Amino acid sequence: MEFNWVLNEEEKALVNLIVDRAIDLCAEHEIEVGDRVELSMDISTTHNHACKLDLEKLLNAEDLDFAHDLMLITNTLNRKTGQLENGAIPRCVKREE
Repeated sequence: MEFNWVLNEEEKALVNLIVDRAIDLCAEHEIEVGDRVELSMDISTTHNHACKLDLEKLLNAEDLDFAHDLMLITNTLNRKTGQLENGAIPRCVKREE
Protein backbone atom coordinates (compact mmCIF):
# COMPACT_ATOMS: atom_id res chain seq x y z
CA MET A 1 0.00 0.00 0.00
CA GLU A 2 1.18 3.49 -0.78
CA PHE A 3 0.72 5.79 2.20
CA ASN A 4 -0.42 9.39 2.12
CA TRP A 5 1.90 11.31 4.46
CA VAL A 6 0.49 14.73 3.58
CA LEU A 7 -0.74 16.84 6.48
CA ASN A 8 -1.73 20.48 6.33
CA GLU A 9 0.35 22.98 8.29
CA GLU A 10 -1.98 22.95 11.30
CA GLU A 11 -1.99 19.14 11.42
CA LYS A 12 1.82 19.02 11.14
CA ALA A 13 2.18 21.45 14.03
CA LEU A 14 -0.27 19.47 16.18
CA VAL A 15 1.44 16.14 15.42
CA ASN A 16 4.81 17.65 16.38
CA LEU A 17 3.35 18.93 19.67
CA ILE A 18 1.75 15.54 20.35
CA VAL A 19 5.10 13.81 19.78
CA ASP A 20 6.85 16.35 22.06
CA ARG A 21 4.28 15.70 24.79
CA ALA A 22 4.59 11.92 24.38
CA ILE A 23 8.37 12.07 24.73
CA ASP A 24 8.12 14.33 27.80
CA LEU A 25 5.43 12.19 29.44
CA CYS A 26 7.41 9.00 28.87
CA ALA A 27 10.59 10.58 30.24
CA GLU A 28 8.69 11.79 33.30
CA HIS A 29 7.54 8.24 34.04
CA GLU A 30 10.78 6.56 32.92
CA ILE A 31 9.05 4.75 30.05
CA GLU A 32 10.94 4.02 26.86
CA VAL A 33 9.42 5.69 23.85
CA GLY A 34 10.00 4.83 20.24
CA ASP A 35 11.76 6.96 17.71
CA ARG A 36 10.33 10.47 17.20
CA VAL A 37 9.96 9.98 13.45
CA GLU A 38 8.30 6.58 13.88
CA LEU A 39 5.78 7.99 16.37
CA SER A 40 5.01 10.90 14.05
CA MET A 41 4.52 8.49 11.14
CA ASP A 42 2.21 6.27 13.21
CA ILE A 43 0.02 9.22 14.17
CA SER A 44 -0.04 10.56 10.60
CA THR A 45 -0.84 7.13 9.15
CA THR A 46 -3.68 6.63 11.61
CA HIS A 47 -5.03 10.11 10.87
CA ASN A 48 -4.85 9.72 7.08
CA HIS A 49 -5.77 6.05 6.67
CA ALA A 50 -7.40 4.41 9.70
CA CYS A 51 -9.56 7.14 11.23
CA LYS A 52 -9.41 10.91 11.39
CA LEU A 53 -8.07 11.95 14.77
CA ASP A 54 -9.11 15.07 16.61
CA LEU A 55 -5.47 16.11 16.94
CA GLU A 56 -6.23 19.14 19.12
CA LYS A 57 -8.33 17.02 21.48
CA LEU A 58 -5.54 14.42 21.64
CA LEU A 59 -2.91 17.05 22.38
CA ASN A 60 -5.00 18.48 25.23
CA ALA A 61 -6.33 15.18 26.61
CA GLU A 62 -5.80 14.11 30.21
CA ASP A 63 -2.60 12.07 30.59
CA LEU A 64 -4.49 8.77 30.87
CA ASP A 65 -6.51 9.35 27.68
CA PHE A 66 -3.44 10.69 25.88
CA ALA A 67 -1.35 7.65 26.82
CA HIS A 68 -4.25 5.29 26.00
CA ASP A 69 -4.58 6.61 22.46
CA LEU A 70 -0.86 6.63 21.74
CA MET A 71 -0.41 3.09 23.07
CA LEU A 72 -3.48 1.94 21.13
CA ILE A 73 -2.11 3.47 17.91
CA THR A 74 1.43 2.14 18.29
CA ASN A 75 0.27 -1.33 19.38
CA THR A 76 -2.56 -1.92 16.89
CA LEU A 77 -1.48 -0.04 13.75
CA ASN A 78 -0.82 -2.43 10.89
CA ARG A 79 2.10 -0.73 9.15
CA LYS A 80 1.40 -2.60 5.91
CA THR A 81 -2.27 -1.60 5.56
CA GLY A 82 -2.43 1.63 7.57
CA GLN A 83 -5.41 0.31 9.53
CA LEU A 84 -5.89 -0.20 13.25
CA GLU A 85 -6.50 -3.86 14.03
CA ASN A 86 -8.76 -5.71 16.46
CA GLY A 87 -11.52 -3.08 16.28
CA ALA A 88 -9.33 -0.47 17.95
CA ILE A 89 -10.84 3.02 18.07
CA PRO A 90 -8.94 5.91 19.70
CA ARG A 91 -10.78 8.01 22.27
CA CYS A 92 -9.78 11.15 20.39
CA VAL A 93 -11.24 10.17 17.04
CA LYS A 94 -12.81 13.04 15.13
CA ARG A 95 -16.59 12.79 15.27
CA GLU A 96 -18.66 13.46 12.18
CA GLU A 97 -20.71 16.62 12.49
